[in-house]
Formats: sequence, structure tokens, C-alpha cells
Amino acid sequence: MRRPPDSKRAIMRIGNNPMRGKTISHTMPGEVATVTTHLPNQEGYHAQRLEVVQTCLKSMRNGASGIPVMVWDKPKLPKLHPPYDLVLVDGEPVEERAYYIRAAEKLVKPGGVFVLDKFNRPEYQAEREALEKRHRHLEFRFSFGLYLNTQFFFIGQKP
Repeated sequence: MRRPPDSKRAIMRIGNNPMRGKTISHTMPGEVATVTTHLPNQEGYHAQRLEVVQTCLKSMRNGASGIPVMVWDKPKLPKLHPPYDLVLVDGEPVEERAYYIRAAEKLVKPGGVFVLDKFNRPEYQAEREALEKRHRHLEFRFSFGLYLNTQFFFIGQKP
């Protein structure tokens, strides 16, 4: 059953976006925004995820000013060639996040940003703390929800 668009439950997160209203220009030709997702089915936890992914993609395409947006399903990922300007780690399974945190310095260019959503989970606390010792970082914490927190690491900048 689909919820109506005005449903309060349809709002996944509430917070402050520090970049809202700002224009981000790109200078390199051939840039591509890549989104990786995986929706194994539309039951239980995954029931509303397709709607969320569609809304996020629409927003990305509207704000990307001509940059192509490609979507990849997790089991069918293409061979990618890091390092990147930005890497966002979010989603499940949580157990895989430690791998990406340990690989952050290989995945992100010096001067780039590694974003870790739900950074305060205990499953990868040791890896996160090690990254905090090596790179400047900012945290956004919300007053509701145990794991509604995001951390930004500025790769190559000392804490």
C-alpha cells in the first residue's frame, strides 16, 4: 500500500542542510554522479525504499545542472576507478561499513570528503575513531533518533 505524498511518515529525516540554497558549480568536463543502491524486494524494511530512492534521484537530477546521474544496483556494480572527490557511506548492511571506513583514504582524493551517515554505531566505532585521529571532521547530531547523525571527514586535512 502506497502512502499519500503528504503523509508525515513519508518524511525520512528532518534537519538542516548547510548547502541548501547554494549553487555548487562543477569545472571538470565529464563529471558523473553515481548512485549505488540495492532493493532486494519491496517487503518489510524495503517496502518504501523505492519511493525514497526515486525522490532522491529526482532531487539529484534537478540539482545536478547537466551532470549525468547513473544508478547502479549493488550486485551489478561496474568497475569503478577511485579516488573520488566525494564518497557517501549510508545504508545497509551495517556490517560492510567498516570496510569502507578503512578504505576511505584510498577511495577519496586528498582534499575530498568522506561522509559517514549514522557514524555513532558501535559496529564500526574503532575504524571511525582511527579515521578521526588522521583527518579533520565535522559532526551533525540530531536531538531525536539514536543513529540520526552524520560525520564529514576532510581527507588530507589534519585534525
